[in-house]
Amino acid sequence: MSYDHKLHYVAIALIALSLTACGSFPSRGDRAPQFVPENLHLVPDAVPKPEPQSRRGNASEYTVFGVKYQTLNSSKNYRVEGIASWYGSKFHGRQTSNGEVYDMFAMTAAHKTLPLPTYVKVRNLENNRSVIVRVNDQGPFHGNRIIDLSYTAAYKLGMLGKGVARVELTALDPREPATPEILLVKQTPAEQQRDYFVRAGSFKNLRAAEALRAKIALNTALPSGIKSANKSSYGMIYRVQLGPFVSAEDARDVIEKLEPLGISDAKIITYKQS
Repeated sequence: MSYDHKLHYVAIALIALSLTACGSFPSRGDRAPQFVPENLHLVPDAVPKPEPQSRRGNASEYTVFGVKYQTLNSSKNYRVEGIASWYGSKFHGRQTSNGEVYDMFAMTAAHKTLPLPTYVKVRNLENNRSVIVRVNDQGPFHGNRIIDLSYTAAYKLGMLGKGVARVELTALDPREPATPEILLVKQTPAEQQRDYFVRAGSFKNLRAAEALRAKIALNTALPSGIKSANKSSYGMIYRVQLGPFVSAEDARDVIEKLEPLGISDAKIITYKQS
């Protein structure tokens, strides 16, 4: 964030205060937006891609409120656990440390020492929800907080009510695949006896199917794969499929687990439909 932006953290005492329409807000003087867009759960996670370091916000060291911080040369192998908070309307529309504009409805975050930008997987250790954010700001400069998340990222992690959550941060290298090689799967006779699957999406483009399957694999431990089918009128169709599951109830539980990832149109299928 810009120097003026950083100064606003002097008042931050991240305490969970109860508000009548918007739950807790993360810091004194900051709060949730007055108007919240619909379907925030459908906002996609940040997609890691190779980027040069920003011209701004990457000084080897800087000082805020008398405390000196050293920017890491690289985010490689960075993994840490700690307390996450979020920042909202107080900073919405202001410049971030790398000169971009903070959008509390985007999947971004602030971190004190990671180089800008860095893509980070954030896992809420209290409910096991995960998101991927792009760090383009510096902060929070208060106590033991290790990351400040955008409003939408905090929403998707289920931490707006408390204002804070214990999380695990894992920096992602865009040059490396997030998951092992993706295989096109076929059902075996043994699987045919276990009738229930969940179809998370169907695509004409294999890369799109791989991206969805990778997102599921990165955020869950659910068994998943891609099944191809040749539809004469449409050509090849690639279906992201989870399972098999032994009951429809198990499959319904999986659909609920996919909703926080923005996958709202998953459906249960039997082997004959698959």
